[in-house]
Amino acid sequence: MKLIVCLIFLTLSFIGFSKSTQISNQYVNFVVYGDADCSTPSITGGFGYSAASDTCLTLDFKNNFLFTVNGGKVSWGSYENNMEIGEICSTPNSPTQTYPINSCIPSTSIYLNSATGVTKQPFYYKVTTSSTPYLPTNSYINSFMGEQCTENYIVVLEYYINNTRIFSTGSPASYLYYCEEDNNWPSIEFCTNGLNGCQPPPKSSGPACIGAYPFYNTTGGPYFTSSCSNCCTSGSCSATSGPATSGSYTGEGWSNPNDDTEQKIKLVKNDKTLSVLSTEISYYQYPFCI
Repeated sequence: MKLIVCLIFLTLSFIGFSKSTQISNQYVNFVVYGDADCSTPSITGGFGYSAASDTCLTLDFKNNFLFTVNGGKVSWGSYENNMEIGEICSTPNSPTQTYPINSCIPSTSIYLNSATGVTKQPFYYKVTTSSTPYLPTNSYINSFMGEQCTENYIVVLEYYINNTRIFSTGSPASYLYYCEEDNNWPSIEFCTNGLNGCQPPPKSSGPACIGAYPFYNTTGGPYFTSSCSNCCTSGSCSATSGPATSGSYTGEGWSNPNDDTEQKIKLVKNDKTLSVLSTEISYYQYPFCI
C-alpha cells in the first residue's frame, strides 16, 4: 500500500552495536523454527519478532505488549491500545504468559502484529533473550526505531524469512516478503486472490528510513506527532540539514477492517498529516534485508 511519508534515505550498516548509546540492552526474541523441538530451522517460511524488554509497544495500534525478563523466564502481556492516550500498558486484554528462556512454543502463542496474517504451514518460536536485537540472515526485516534511525535505536522488529508468503485473514489477498536477488533490497509482492492476481512491487531505489507514528511508551491525541528534522514531504530525497517539515501518511494494514477498532485505526491513520516537531521524540521505520 502506498505510503506518502517523510523519507530519509540513510545507509545503515548493521555490523555492530555500541551499548553505550543503545536504546535498550535487553531484547526478547521469537526465533522461527520448523519443528516443535526447535531443532530444525523452518524451510517453508515464517515470521518472528525481537522486542526491547520493559517497554510498552505496539505494531498494529490495536494491542500493546510489554515483555519482561526475570529469574530465567520471559513474560509478556497484551494490553488495550487506546488511540487517544497512546501506548500505555495498564489495561490487560489477555492473561500474562510466562515461559523459561529457550522454550519452544507454537507461533500461534503470540501475534505481536495482528495485521500480519498467517502462513499455510505451521511453525514454532524459540523464546530467547539477547543484549542486542535479533537480526536473522536471509530475512526481510521491518525495524522500528526511536530517537535516531540507526541500528542502536531499534525498539522492535518484525522479520520474515526470505520468500515467506502471508495470507490475509480479512480478505483473499496474500503478500510475499522477499529479498531481491541482485541487490538484496526488501520487496513485497501483492496478490489479490491467494496466488492469483499478483502484482510486481513498485520500482525501488533501495531501503529507506521512514518517519513513523509513535509506537512505544507514548501519550498523545489521535493526531500523532513525531519529529524528523531532515525529512522531505514526499518523493525521494537525501538526508540533509534543514528545518522541520511535515508529510502525510496513508495507513497500512486494516485496509479491510474486521471490527470497530480496526475501522477506527484506519480512519485515524489514513491520509492524516504526520506532524513533524523537532521538540518531540523521533520515530522511524526501516525495512531491510540481510
